[in-house]
Amino acid sequence: MRTVLLAGLTLVAAQAVAQTPDTTAAVVEWVRSHAVPLDTVEPEADRRDLQPLLAHLAEARIVAVGESTHGTRDFFQFKDRLWRLLVEEAGFRAFAMEAGFAAAQAVDAYVMGGEGTAAEALEALRIGVWNTDEVLDLIEWTRAYNATVPADERVRFYGIDARNDSLEFDRLAALLAAVSDPQAPVLLARADSLRSILWLEYRHADGPEREALDDALRGLGGVIDSVAPDELGPTERRMAHQHLAVLGQIRDQSRELAAGQPELLGSGYNHLRARVIPTADSLRQFLRTYDPEPHGPLDRFLGAFLDARDLLYTTTKRSFEGKYPDQHWDALAHALHTHVYRMQNQHRMRGAKTADVERARLWASDVALYTRTVREYTFIPSPRPNPRDAAMAANTRWVLETLGPDAHVMVWAHNWHITTKPMAPGAGRMGTNLAELLGDDYVAVGFAFDRGQFRAGDRRPEAEPGSHAAMTVGPAKEGSIDATLARAGLPLFYLDLRDAPEAGPVQAWMAEPHPLRDIPASFLPSKEATYYVDTVLLDDYDAIVFVNETRASQRR
Repeated sequence: MRTVLLAGLTLVAAQAVAQTPDTTAAVVEWVRSHAVPLDTVEPEADRRDLQPLLAHLAEARIVAVGESTHGTRDFFQFKDRLWRLLVEEAGFRAFAMEAGFAAAQAVDAYVMGGEGTAAEALEALRIGVWNTDEVLDLIEWTRAYNATVPADERVRFYGIDARNDSLEFDRLAALLAAVSDPQAPVLLARADSLRSILWLEYRHADGPEREALDDALRGLGGVIDSVAPDELGPTERRMAHQHLAVLGQIRDQSRELAAGQPELLGSGYNHLRARVIPTADSLRQFLRTYDPEPHGPLDRFLGAFLDARDLLYTTTKRSFEGKYPDQHWDALAHALHTHVYRMQNQHRMRGAKTADVERARLWASDVALYTRTVREYTFIPSPRPNPRDAAMAANTRWVLETLGPDAHVMVWAHNWHITTKPMAPGAGRMGTNLAELLGDDYVAVGFAFDRGQFRAGDRRPEAEPGSHAAMTVGPAKEGSIDATLARAGLPLFYLDLRDAPEAGPVQAWMAEPHPLRDIPASFLPSKEATYYVDTVLLDDYDAIVFVNETRASQRR
């Protein structure tokens, strides 16, 4: 039975008991004797080595498989191999991915026998890190499998993320296009006119605009409920409600982003992060053109902000502050925003146009918001909700309910999402929510590695914006979970943590926090040592797949 220890996780993580040589030796020996050695990650290989995994996974309603990077070929291929096992030998009937709900429908249509190619379906998913040869192989195999079974036994492909408002809106509009309710086109037009504020622009919208958006979404829900069955069948009605629910989830994330929520790393925060450097640079040029004191303290702050770009992606508050200890980041960011806002009432100063000042005010808002966010992310426990992961959990539950009480689903997402550890009390992740719902019927399988390559967004200062590269890292840092698992000397294995002893040094080690590699979609090589997250194995995962040396995924 999984136990999730909520109280004081963050404090405990900072005070982990030292890993002694005797403890390490005991853990390594236990891993070596209990691990299931795996022959290969190749999906086409014989599955005899995977048979022991069936006893651990076959009965679960959800098997959630993670990844400690978004660009590791070995992780992707093993998940494809596991998927084939679970479909053919355990009756799994759905694959759910950390991808947009509407976008994934192109892949679902393809695997169900639709027209087009796997490459076109994968491109429609709009997730660059998974537009790879490895994921393409999984999609191709799923279509081929579906061609061999009756229609009611085919497996489905779902996206569970809330990330693209345009696609969700377009799908909803298509479903409601033919209904006779006169309110439908009115509400669709109103929601369409407000679509731009659903996401990042929500924080700049005024109160009436936000209320109008909320009213339009509520009204569309009423239309869906009231349409006659002959105009909107039960399947279409259920799908329309789900598209509307995802739009609401996107709106909820926007609300939290507008409040400076740091927990949105990977969604709205990533969009903000990607554009904050050019934004800061444009703002500095604006101040130098129009400000009476172009080289004053605010200009120096922006210069320091730009110089510190290599620190904007770390998870270490100390390193961010230590780069420029004389800079009061929060105060200057707030002053910058206030200063440019005041310039709006002085737009004739030195020829500045109203539109230019308004644009600069939005730039200043981005810089101020990002400064607050990067300082708070992972540093200050937050009791606020985590809307993105809550949405992913709700959408996964929708998949289960849609497929019926006997459905078994495999979920693919980053380790960060599948873990049962909440970010803070009351701020659960996707795995936290699903474990509370399903208990032992939710199985979280994390991934770890010692060294090798992976593909990630390139955050080096000299890299082109938006570029990706194969990154190489050496052995995991001493004392980390990855390094300890590597000492077992097995190149590839599966370890069921539910077999851990109930007492003794191994249990104590697994019940304490230790660093585990945690690399998002982008990576800054000079900060490699910061890409770890304190992890309590017995609380966070049910099993671990370990790869000693990895290869980078093959981008298409």
